[in-house]
Amino acid sequence: MSDLPDFEGEPVSRSLVRVTKAGDGLSEALKLSPEPIHLNEKVYLLLETSCAQVNHKRKVHHLDDEVEITWDRVQTLEAEGAARLSDKEAQPYLARAAKAAQKRRDELAGQEAMDV
Repeated sequence: MSDLPDFEGEPVSRSLVRVTKAGDGLSEALKLSPEPIHLNEKVYLLLETSCAQVNHKRKVHHLDDEVEITWDRVQTLEAEGAARLSDKEAQPYLARAAKAAQKRRDELAGQEAMDV
């Protein structure tokens, strides 16, 4: 069951995100304080965005003798600012996000986990 609102009376099965202008803020910052980014280097960015557009994309699923129509919700986020974070600054956020994502996957699979 999805927490997403229906679109025109039809179920929305997925939420997708597009980010536009993501490099603009960082490129502007690099003009003021240039620093190299090396090939295969991990870079952590904090983006400030606003939702600039919401669209729905129709999906047709062929199931045996039936056809099911669902929709993908495509949300376009427009970057308004960007900051580079160090690995040390980024890791606590990434760890919390990974833990929350795993907890949600477990919930969807019917498992319950205790918060520790």
